[in-house]
Amino acid sequence: MAAIIGAGNFTQIVDQLIALKMQSRSRIETESVAIQSAKMELNDTEASLLSLKGQISSLAEGTGLFNHKASSSDSAKISTATLSAQSRSNVDFGTYEIEIISKATPFKTWNTGSISKSIDPNASIGSAGFRMTPTDGTFTINGVQFEIDSNTNTLTKVDGNVQLTTDLKLSSILSAIEAEISDLASVTYDAGTDKVSFTGSNSNFIQLGSSGDTSNFLQAIGVKDAAQNSVGGVINVVSIGPLGAINRSETLDTVQNQLQTNMMSGDFYINDVKIDIDLTQDSLQDVMDRINRSAAKVTASYDPLVDRFQIKGNVGGAQIRLENGTSNFLEALGLIDNQNQLVGGSDTGSIARFKINGQEFQTNSNTGLQDFIRGVSFDLQGDVGDTATITVTYDTDGAVSIIKQFVEQYNSTYQDINNSLESGALERDTSLRSLRRRLYFATLKDVGGLPIDYNGLIDIGITRTHGSNPELEVSDETKLRDALTADPEAIAELFGTSSNTTTSVKLLDPQQLRIPAGVHQSPKNQVIINGDVTANYQANESIRLVDGKLLEELTIQQSTYDNTTDQTTIIFTTDIGNDYTSAAHIGLVPVDPNDPNAVEFTLASKGIAATLGEIIDAYTGTDSTDGIFDKRQTSLDRRDQIVQKRLEDFDARIAQERQRLTREFAALESTLSMLQSQLDFLSQQSQNMQGLLGSILPSSS
Repeated sequence: MAAIIGAGNFTQIVDQLIALKMQSRSRIETESVAIQSAKMELNDTEASLLSLKGQISSLAEGTGLFNHKASSSDSAKISTATLSAQSRSNVDFGTYEIEIISKATPFKTWNTGSISKSIDPNASIGSAGFRMTPTDGTFTINGVQFEIDSNTNTLTKVDGNVQLTTDLKLSSILSAIEAEISDLASVTYDAGTDKVSFTGSNSNFIQLGSSGDTSNFLQAIGVKDAAQNSVGGVINVVSIGPLGAINRSETLDTVQNQLQTNMMSGDFYINDVKIDIDLTQDSLQDVMDRINRSAAKVTASYDPLVDRFQIKGNVGGAQIRLENGTSNFLEALGLIDNQNQLVGGSDTGSIARFKINGQEFQTNSNTGLQDFIRGVSFDLQGDVGDTATITVTYDTDGAVSIIKQFVEQYNSTYQDINNSLESGALERDTSLRSLRRRLYFATLKDVGGLPIDYNGLIDIGITRTHGSNPELEVSDETKLRDALTADPEAIAELFGTSSNTTTSVKLLDPQQLRIPAGVHQSPKNQVIINGDVTANYQANESIRLVDGKLLEELTIQQSTYDNTTDQTTIIFTTDIGNDYTSAAHIGLVPVDPNDPNAVEFTLASKGIAATLGEIIDAYTGTDSTDGIFDKRQTSLDRRDQIVQKRLEDFDARIAQERQRLTREFAALESTLSMLQSQLDFLSQQSQNMQGLLGSILPSSS
């Protein structure tokens, strides 16, 4: 017995027993994997359907095939762009000669005097009113390095550490520079122009700054990047702008002391548009941005190099109306006076005038002109007197490209569905098989209300390949191009929705609708009830009524078409008895107050892309409704939760089973161990007894 179960051997036996039970878990895990795979395949199929919907959206809306193109004989003079069109009648096809008579220029106004005060050269540079306050550090002129130190209020010549000034006034600094650099004849500040001037003593360029400089002094006085001019053989450099111009990034209350006129918070008006301003919060740049984003249709700008604030119209010829409100912003910037009269400089602007095939037109802009040749926008790029020719033609290439892209995406989506049905977690899935069937037949349908030559894909050169996985193909591109050229509106309706026909019909039976002869259009099972909601009547499908409510209890039992009478009969059943005793009870609005069973139908033939779009919506859902795939995913989620719970319960049972077996085998091993000890004792006693007997009994010999 000791050979059967030794100490510790029972653990292996427990593992083997548990392993046998774990085979059941593998089957549950396989089911879980299958569910996850199904969810992933549904997601992939939905993504493919949505790609198809995106590809056919313009076709379904009936706008994708009215592409046209416009070209200019000289785009440098007249440039063109095409605009979308709903039909060919919205485009002026032909050739148009454009002649520029005059171009639009905007009205603009600007300050003629200084907005900002000149700096005070005799005040400390920190409070002198600089637009860019000079900072501590070093700067270099003609190889001589100087250092500004506001802590000691000194200017020092670095070489030899020679202190030059005991104050940091601009006048003192300029005098010290002139005295220390022999190559400079003069360094002066002109209060009238608010500029600094450096004049050399010879024709050599003045070296302003070096790579090791740490102070912005030369930038602050406007000479660092200024042009150097030779006057009478002597080099001269002048600040590129007034030193006291406004810093556009600082709040207006901060720069208030630099303005010629004190400014107030509040509001002002441009072209009757109110603009608010808060001096403590807004910089000049903030206010300009607010103006430019507003509905005033102007552009505000400020040039610190000339201390000029300007407002310019965005269109030609229209005068700008400026008015003070509770803020004198416009007055402080020198554009108007306190009576709202313009006091600055101005340019009244002009309108654009041009001829199209000899007929004169005018407008207030040079660009985006789209009200003169339908379907085309053009810009007057050239000069007065320039001419160019615009040619507008139908873009057959673009329409063919859109249709080919539709064919390619349709085939890709159809193949994705086939692959899922042939192998994988959705193999032989009924909803996918139904989807594949509906997509297949949607491209075979004839669309009613169209010329007989254009009511199916085959009529425009698109056919299906043969085999187990049939695909669409543009088998005759010439035929497609000819159809698009001859009647693009009909081809658009072939893909979109054809014209509707409205007729009054009578509900002859509470459970039977008959559409009378003479009004039906192919396909035979599509109608729009009361011109509101399209209903696709097919066997075993629910009806969506005019109020948008989907009545699941109303089920189409049969939809038949009688060729001899040209009459469609729709028979439906209900799950709630005979409550539908009149048209009103099923959501149809009677058109005859004396006959509650007289209702109005609008017959319509949906095009191929529109039909595909509805099929896709049924499976992927819309913004307001869930689709078939949404419901499938919800169902799979529930199944997955159940399977995961089964796995959790199984694992809990296995853990308990392992504990039980471990306890039982441990007890068995303990019992066996005790029995083994007893057996060993008895065996030893037997041997002892035999020895004792041997010593007592005489030998047989």
